[in-house]
Amino acid sequence: MTEPISRYFAFIKRSIKGPFYPKDIAQLPGFGKTTLVCHEAALGQWREAYLDGAFQALLEAAPQ
Repeated sequence: MTEPISRYFAFIKRSIKGPFYPKDIAQLPGFGKTTLVCHEAALGQWREAYLDGAFQALLEAAPQ
């Protein structure tokens, strides 16, 4: 059985956006590797996007 895709909040341009799926957050203007993200089920536990496995592949695939 596959695990459901988690949703996250993102702190972009001094406001909280979401919850969105990681691929949708990565499309938001202002998103980058140091954008703070927080899992929907762990609100308040912010970390930079590049430290979260859900965003690592998206950041690697993003055009420079």
